[in-house]
Amino acid sequence: MWSETHRCKPGQPSIVAITDALDGQTLKLSCNTISTSLPADHGLPMSIFWHDEQKNPLGIPAGEKYVVNAEGQLEIHKLESSDMGRQVTCTSSDRAEGVATPPVSDPSPPYEILTESAPGLAKISGLTLEHEYFRDFSLTDTLKFAFVIISLSEPSVVEIKSRKMTGQISYEDLTTDVSITKSTNYEGKIYLTKFTFTLLRAMYENDKNRTFTLTISNRKFSRDFMFILRDVGPPSPVTNISALDIRHDTVVLIWTPGSQGGVKQFFDVEYRCPDHTQCNSTWTTAVRRVPESDTIDTRTKATVENLSPETEYDFRIVSTNTHGSTTSEPFHVKTIKMTATLPEPETETNNGVIIGITAVFLAIVFIAALLYGVATSTIFNLSKENQTIKSTSFETAEEDGASSESDSTDSGSSSNV
Repeated sequence: MWSETHRCKPGQPSIVAITDALDGQTLKLSCNTISTSLPADHGLPMSIFWHDEQKNPLGIPAGEKYVVNAEGQLEIHKLESSDMGRQVTCTSSDRAEGVATPPVSDPSPPYEILTESAPGLAKISGLTLEHEYFRDFSLTDTLKFAFVIISLSEPSVVEIKSRKMTGQISYEDLTTDVSITKSTNYEGKIYLTKFTFTLLRAMYENDKNRTFTLTISNRKFSRDFMFILRDVGPPSPVTNISALDIRHDTVVLIWTPGSQGGVKQFFDVEYRCPDHTQCNSTWTTAVRRVPESDTIDTRTKATVENLSPETEYDFRIVSTNTHGSTTSEPFHVKTIKMTATLPEPETETNNGVIIGITAVFLAIVFIAALLYGVATSTIFNLSKENQTIKSTSFETAEEDGASSESDSTDSGSSSNV
């Protein structure tokens, strides 16, 4: 048995990668540590603990992404570009017999995950490759934007193709048609590269709605990224309208915004009754100027109130920007039947409490009155009896006095004789 007095926390561990960090594969990390409280040949396993950047435990319990195996190694499954730059640390402690509370080592230096994967888009505000870019084709304006790519080995744009809606594919020359510049180690990170795209050639009418495909490659992988060049104009109609919640007097609608046309858009919700006997059959605005979310690929919703129960309605969404408006196809909804409203349990409880308190109060008053009556009667009787006793005593005293006088008179008479 190793004595408690010999306890000392293990030396600071270090993390070593056992496997390569490849896209879609499993990265296995080992936490190497040395005990300072046990003999060199103790042969006992060490307890290993893994944590993320926020010091949250990893791999215990095991999940789909992080697993701590029987050897105490951390397995990170299905690596992807979003894992790039994440950091993990480990600590260790002894498992010696007789050591009730084994000390824990200092954390290891952070291990940064550098995944060799296909190039990916970094989520940096203002530096994301958009799905659409808008230009006014009536002006001599060029197309220029920047974006950041995640890749461990240095990425490069190797090819740019463009295609009209008709399907004809063209190749953009990387020296005369398009200029691509790049800056590695963006924000001091070796896995971030900033690209700047500049369209050098003039834009024509046939470039409207043209799709560009950028092929970006690194040492092992290639990936295509696409965007569409559009002319500014009215927004596209919304799609995927559905009812999120239907009640007797309200309906919550949700939809996917269409292309905004290069300018911020907003939405109006209109309704009508197909059956004009139930309500107005002309389109009426129910909700005005619903803003579009700034987040990509999110849906927008609005609540329509003051509707009638069991009534059929048509709804449509009007999308508007400074260039004009577009209208969606009608969406049909029928409100539900209004159910009877039951009294709230709290009200019933309160009424019961009030009735109960009132009954108790009346009972107390009744008992008090009863006791008061009994007490009054008793006092009256006692007073009456006291008066009777006093009267009797007085009469007895008078009789005694009369008797004494009689005796005195008799004595006097005898003496005189």
